Amino acid sequence: MVLDSLPSAAAVPPLGVPGSAQNPIPVSDGAMLGMIGQASYPTDAYYIQKRSFHHDINVPGPAFAGHYDGGCHTISGLKTCLFSEIQHHGKVHNLRLVDVDIDYDRPMEAALACTMEPYSTALDIQVANARVWSQGGGEYDNLAAVGTIVGHQKKDALISRIDLRNCTVESYSSYSATGVLGGGIDGWVQDANITRCRAEGRKTDSPTGIVAGRLEGHIERLAVEESQVHTHQARSHAGIGAGRMERGSIEQFGAGRCQVLTDDEEAMAGIVAGVAVEDLKQLTVAGCRVKTRERRGFAGIGTGQLGTGTGGENHLDVLVAVDSSVETLGDAKAGIGLGMLNSSSRADRMTLINCSVTARGDRVRTGVGAGFNAGQINNLISVGCQARNGGGTAGLESGNEDEGTASLNSRINDKLQTLPPLTCPVCAVTRTLVL
Repeated sequence: MVLDSLPSAAAVPPLGVPGSAQNPIPVSDGAMLGMIGQASYPTDAYYIQKRSFHHDINVPGPAFAGHYDGGCHTISGLKTCLFSEIQHHGKVHNLRLVDVDIDYDRPMEAALACTMEPYSTALDIQVANARVWSQGGGEYDNLAAVGTIVGHQKKDALISRIDLRNCTVESYSSYSATGVLGGGIDGWVQDANITRCRAEGRKTDSPTGIVAGRLEGHIERLAVEESQVHTHQARSHAGIGAGRMERGSIEQFGAGRCQVLTDDEEAMAGIVAGVAVEDLKQLTVAGCRVKTRERRGFAGIGTGQLGTGTGGENHLDVLVAVDSSVETLGDAKAGIGLGMLNSSSRADRMTLINCSVTARGDRVRTGVGAGFNAGQINNLISVGCQARNGGGTAGLESGNEDEGTASLNSRINDKLQTLPPLTCPVCAVTRTLVL
């Protein structure tokens, strides 16, 4: 409502007339919904859905700059984007999308909106039983984007209070950002719950994640359960939070019983993100699995790689991982916390309990905190963890014990590691979890 008072907001119909905030236009079926954008049904008006209905469309709906209130009703059977764009200050809320089945070759594809422009909003949206397949490829510096809520969400757009269940998103072309929630996320995602979803990138250079394939925005308060990410070809990084995080942040993230797998070379994998730049905060992971199969497939519960080593500080603050595992089969770096921590990067307050990392290869590096640590790790607590390799090095932090490192009943290549200053492990772990 505040946005509507701004001079740049859409020019909605005058007070009290049909399409105004006080007198929204009712939408009772798919035919009526399809009339938005035609005469007497402007795209910048207020609409309210009155009942659930089926809406089978083969071309994306209009670019929408108004307010669409779904009335907590359902739209089923979508074959493409409900709206081609949610434009500046446009808003869609209180809507449920079910039984979505999309299979097209457009570069931007999703169930709710192909794109979201700056200052647009998607609020209180649920998507269930959705299948989105895309063959729309992009370019190296202009990725295609495919998701369920949005293909590409632009800077300053907001997606909030989202529930996704039993959704699958797959891309079949190179240079495609693939995410169950959104392909490319440059704005804000807040308060999302995602359950039993799957994201799959089948070609090269296609970052893939449950929330975002490519992230330059901000994710806050996210919970993901029983979900999977799988990429098949080179340089297609994979993560539950994001496949490739180029800027932005992930904060208050939780994942349970999730899996991340990459099959080809230089495809990094992590539960939070495959590759991450900038800030990761307050992360909790339980019962999750990460696996890479080819060389330079860096792998970690937090991230496969944190930072780029080209300047600028990248920071992970508070990671708690329980009953989780990391495995790499190629010449790579793998750690329970991080696969690789680059220079100018820092990880603080990692608590790792009953986790393991295993690597096989000629030049592997494994560690409990990080497979390779070129930055700084502070306050690492390891309880009942194991690191094993098949020919490389192994250590609590790949041989670097920085400030606050402590270990109880952890093993490095089956050698027991117990380090100070952990005089009361239960207290220390409890204190870290509370923080």
